[in-house]
Amino acid sequence: MANLRPLLVWVMLIAGASDAVADGHRETQGPSPYELGTVTFTGAVVGLTRADGLGWEGAQLSNDDIRRFQGEAAKLAADGLARRDPVAAARGVIESIGLAVMSVTQRPDPMGTVELVIDGKSGQALQLLKVPNNYLPTWQVGYVGQQQFKLTWTNVPLDRDVRLRLHLEDFDPIGGNDTIGTVEVNSDDLRRAAEARRVLPVYVGDQSSQQLMFVNVSVTSQARP
Repeated sequence: MANLRPLLVWVMLIAGASDAVADGHRETQGPSPYELGTVTFTGAVVGLTRADGLGWEGAQLSNDDIRRFQGEAAKLAADGLARRDPVAAARGVIESIGLAVMSVTQRPDPMGTVELVIDGKSGQALQLLKVPNNYLPTWQVGYVGQQQFKLTWTNVPLDRDVRLRLHLEDFDPIGGNDTIGTVEVNSDDLRRAAEARRVLPVYVGDQSSQQLMFVNVSVTSQARP
């Protein structure tokens, strides 16, 4: 994990830049004109390694892989931060994961659940099926039993305590699944996504020992009737 420490500095800068941009919106635009929103979960970004520094199937990543990841992440994230665009900065880290793992054969197989929690009350947890060999998993639907549901929630009260809770595991039929992380995207994050008007990668690495780096959400705001 020590080899990835320089990357964590960039990630924390991304999170800070995201807050700064959001604060700038609030200062120039005044109070938010909306209180309801449509929230869509689109996917996640799994960390390059487990918290112990090993690959997801227990293999050791080469130093070349890690150096390539660090270099690309720093370069691309710096470009996004220079433009005060946390989405571009986060995308830089995401793209660098793709570059770094080109030679990695043992990749994670993410699966899990996602649910919306409002004022402490959990909704129906939707099952997310396994996405084989993927650091950047996306899902279109979730399941309750055999029934499919879109990963979209409407009429979400963004002015209340709303949290999108994601739990991911790395599927392992032999030794048992390894937990990737259980993280939450909160109301502030969702309002920020609404202001961004595009899919926003929300940094969650501090909730998961860097095993789960980002949760991708899209929020469309609507006026309360």
